Amino acid sequence: MASETVRVFVEDQQTPTPAPIENVLVRVFDATGTTFISQDYTDVQGIADFTLNGDDPPIDYQIRLSKTGVAFDGSLGDDSK
Repeated sequence: MASETVRVFVEDQQTPTPAPIENVLVRVFDATGTTFISQDYTDVQGIADFTLNGDDPPIDYQIRLSKTGVAFDGSLGDDSK
């Protein structure tokens, strides 16, 4: 298995200019959502980085975001890959 760096950006798109959201808990689970893999908090730029196993065929993961007082709509932005 190869290791892949995954960068998650979290931003508020309801503001006139999208603004990063700091201290969002970003958790990574396996594709079924039952096995916890890793977690990190976003920094002042709204970024959380992970190193995950990649393979051929690709491995699927679930990413879950949480922060008190913030509602996430579940959609991914234009840069999601």
